[in-house]
Amino acid sequence: MTDEEIQGGLKSLGIGEHNVAVVALLPLVQVAWADGTIQQEERKVIREAAARLGIGPAKVLEGWLTTRPSSLQFLTGQQILLALASRDGSAIAPDTLPQLIEWCGDVAEAAGGLFGIAFRVEASEQEVIAEIANLLQLGPSIDWDAVSRSFRQ
Repeated sequence: MTDEEIQGGLKSLGIGEHNVAVVALLPLVQVAWADGTIQQEERKVIREAAARLGIGPAKVLEGWLTTRPSSLQFLTGQQILLALASRDGSAIAPDTLPQLIEWCGDVAEAAGGLFGIAFRVEASEQEVIAEIANLLQLGPSIDWDAVSRSFRQ
C-alpha cells in the first residue's frame, strides 16, 4: 500500500495520525462481533489489549465496540496492519501481528461459550480468527494444533 492509500484507509476508519496504533485492535473487535453481539467480557479484554499497546481511551475504538464495523472496514484495517508492520519505524511492529492473533483468542474465550463450561470458543469466532491470521499472512507460522487445543479446553 502506498502512503496515500494507508492515509485514506485510516481516514475511512475514523483514525487520525495521532492514534494510528488503534487499527491493531480492529481484528479483536472483529472476533468480538463474530457472533453478532459484543459481550461485556469481550469489551474488557479489548480494552486491556489497548492498554498493553499503550492506547488510551479512543473514541474510534468505543465506536467499534458500540456499532459493528462493516466487512470492508475490517478488511481495510487488516490491509493497513499488514502494510504498517512491513515498514520500519511504523506504529505497528511486525511482532505485534502474532500477538494480535493470541489476543483474538482471548477475546473469543472471554464470553465463555456454553455457560463457560464447554465450547469455550464459538465456531464463528474460530473461523474469524483463522481468516484474520490468513489475511495477515500468519497462517503457516501459527501452531494451529495448539490454538485448536486451547479452544477445546
